[in-house]
Amino acid sequence: MHTILAEDLEKMKGFIELMADLIPGGATFTLTNQTEIVWKCASKIFDIPKLQVGVKIIPGSVIEKSIQTGLPQQGKISAEILGARVKVYVIPVIENGVVIGTFNIGLPMVHPVEAAFQYFAPMIANMFPEGSYLCITDRRKYLNCQDSEKWTIPDVYPGLSLDEASPATQSIIKKVFQSNQPSSMEFESTITGMPIMIMSYPLKDENNAAAVGTFNITIPKNNAGKLRQLSGASTQALEEISSVAEEISASAVEINDNQGKLNSRINNITNIINEMISTLEFIKTVADETKMLGLNAAIEAARAGEIGRGFSVVAEEIRRLSDDSKKTVMKIRHLIDSINAEVQETKATSQMTVNSTQEQAAASQELTASIEEINSMVEELNNMAKTV
Repeated sequence: MHTILAEDLEKMKGFIELMADLIPGGATFTLTNQTEIVWKCASKIFDIPKLQVGVKIIPGSVIEKSIQTGLPQQGKISAEILGARVKVYVIPVIENGVVIGTFNIGLPMVHPVEAAFQYFAPMIANMFPEGSYLCITDRRKYLNCQDSEKWTIPDVYPGLSLDEASPATQSIIKKVFQSNQPSSMEFESTITGMPIMIMSYPLKDENNAAAVGTFNITIPKNNAGKLRQLSGASTQALEEISSVAEEISASAVEINDNQGKLNSRINNITNIINEMISTLEFIKTVADETKMLGLNAAIEAARAGEIGRGFSVVAEEIRRLSDDSKKTVMKIRHLIDSINAEVQETKATSQMTVNSTQEQAAASQELTASIEEINSMVEELNNMAKTV
């Protein structure tokens, strides 16, 4: 259809009013004279609020061009102008061979991803272990949303203005529009009350120019956040344990050195005790010999009779001193034997301590090595958590 006769307009308007809501995707119809819109009919699912009766024709538009040339025109109008991406078909209205206005059809321009959203979104939303939330936006608002069985974002819904979205969402969508490239960001604290990751992809028009919208996948990372906290706490605990283990190992080495010195001193005491025993044996021998000399002196004094009586008293005193010395030596020997037994027991205990501290030092070193290995595993776990 290249032109419409003015006399057919009323029939056409009546037909459109009956059929407007049957058009898939919806449409907005307008009729203009040579300066402004004089009639409008919009389907329920697609309306262009900026096009109202009385709105002037935009200079340089396809409508003005159709009026000037008398030929049909078509064009694409961005969302910045009409609030939605619209494809417009303009047909001149002729009366007595003169163009008196235009008949215009505005159809929504739907990105292929948006058109297929209702079919693929439910499946994708439930593919993630913790659930996800999918949505499509144009440059002004959310167009469509899909939650999962496990998780949703109740504050995000179709029709919500991007200006009313969370700062996290606004930041990444703004970045995608500016760079015209996909982007993803993690957020530790959000309106959802848990860590999330948002992945956003630009939806470009047919000419692959600037993005006209975005396709966004938001996934909760609650488990990853807990995993990072756990690995962080484990790392700190392991570092503290490792530090204590190193201190224990160092103490065990020091104790081992001290026990070695103590053992050496115990050996010196044992040697001294042995020397004392030898000395006592010598004193005992001297006492025995002295007693024998006293006995011999007593015999000689008896032979001398009255003359040797004083010598006999001296001999008796010598024997008594010899017996006392011998008894004292025996007592000292008994005490030394008791001391020696205690020293030997102490030496045995000390040697056991030395062996235990050596084993403790070795075990502490093995523990430190094991902790370092576990710490390395926890660090790897932490790195894995960041990629979940």
